Amino acid sequence: MRAASAHAGFTLLELLLVLVILSVSAALVSPRIASSIESMRTKAHVRRLHSALVLAREKALRERKDYRAEIASEGASFDPVVAGGGSSWAGSIEAVAPASIVFFRTGGSNGGRIDLLDKKNGSVYSIEVETTGRIRSGVGP
Repeated sequence: MRAASAHAGFTLLELLLVLVILSVSAALVSPRIASSIESMRTKAHVRRLHSALVLAREKALRERKDYRAEIASEGASFDPVVAGGGSSWAGSIEAVAPASIVFFRTGGSNGGRIDLLDKKNGSVYSIEVETTGRIRSGVGP
């Protein structure tokens, strides 16, 4: 059997160095995590608006009546009411310009574009409604 060495283990200096490296790493990563969480919230809000527009078009087709979506800087509203009646924007998002989109009972629409600005990072999220009623969304420049 071997005798235990008197030099087994880590020195205080080695432990302190590891703690410093971990602290610096955590300080560099945490702001990125916070900004990506906010970005995910904004994108989720854009997806919810996209889904509400799709639902308005489907209801217009199914119920054979026109549905109107009013987009303003403070939020969106639908007439007749769709999926809870509308929504207000998340804290850092606003509509660039007001828009009024009508989905006709035939499935088409008057067309239009909704640009939503994320005030925190300057990203623009666009939702395009074609006259055929097709709805597309994405991130602008």
